[in-house]
Amino acid sequence: MNKEYPVKPFPERITTEITNNCNLKCTMCPRHSTNKKTGYMPLDLYRKIIEEVKHHLPATLVPFFRGESLLHTDFFEMMEIAVISGLTPIQLATNATLLDNEISEKLIKSNIDFVSFSLDIDKKNYELSHIGGDFEKVINNIDNFIAIKKSINTKNPEIQVSTVETDENRDGLHEFTQYWIKKVDRVRVYPEHSTNGTFGSLDSSYKYSDFKQRRPCKKVFTDIVIYWDGTVAVCNHDWDRGEYIGNVRDNTIQDIWTGNKYKEIRKRHLEGNLENDETCKDCDHWKMYYIEGGKIGRLYKKQEKILFS
Repeated sequence: MNKEYPVKPFPERITTEITNNCNLKCTMCPRHSTNKKTGYMPLDLYRKIIEEVKHHLPATLVPFFRGESLLHTDFFEMMEIAVISGLTPIQLATNATLLDNEISEKLIKSNIDFVSFSLDIDKKNYELSHIGGDFEKVINNIDNFIAIKKSINTKNPEIQVSTVETDENRDGLHEFTQYWIKKVDRVRVYPEHSTNGTFGSLDSSYKYSDFKQRRPCKKVFTDIVIYWDGTVAVCNHDWDRGEYIGNVRDNTIQDIWTGNKYKEIRKRHLEGNLENDETCKDCDHWKMYYIEGGKIGRLYKKQEKILFS
């Protein structure tokens, strides 16, 4: 075992893509470049996943990837299963387009720990980047969500508003963050990692160029990502399943996690042998684990500003 990069006996963070369908076509989203069919995770498969995970707590659950999870008709039953099973924290991101009064109240009462709403700085930029979205409706939905949470008088979920920094919206980011930090718990500004569905380098907008050589990505030692059909991805930057690792329909998560495929991937990272790795060779998100704070982008909290750069 490598002492600097120990392999956990079970993944600490479980991303379950309950659907890869989405009702928007955001320009910064890589899903446009994927050729995989779309679908919804069957409830029986989700139950199988959670039934195994609950025997390996603590574990973080991320019930979204490549799609809008609130489109799934079983979403709230899925969250109830996870909460009852003891998974925490449960962290959701949504485009907020579907947040009517009923869904907002159910989401707040579902006992998930964290929800992030994807936005842009203003109507013009939003409708350029979030194709198919209605800016005024989404703002109203978020404001209404905040009001309902306040009326219920509950701590959770923690609320974040996020945006992706682009050349077009950069000048308005300060005003955006100052406005929203008065309303929500956190504001997150992510660097642009994809334009028109193509992954790019973080270095162009964030100066992460101080690394002399490639280092192992810690995601392959801590995280697992499960697509809606049960297939396992290398990580949450593996949008098109560059390498087949396994399927949780046929095997347990633990068997896949400790199996030969994952061992090969980790070995390539440890040896820096990624030239032929279609998923990892051009990705530079590994750098997030070697900078102060362990995150990329800027995170603002009430009464303080935390800068990751």
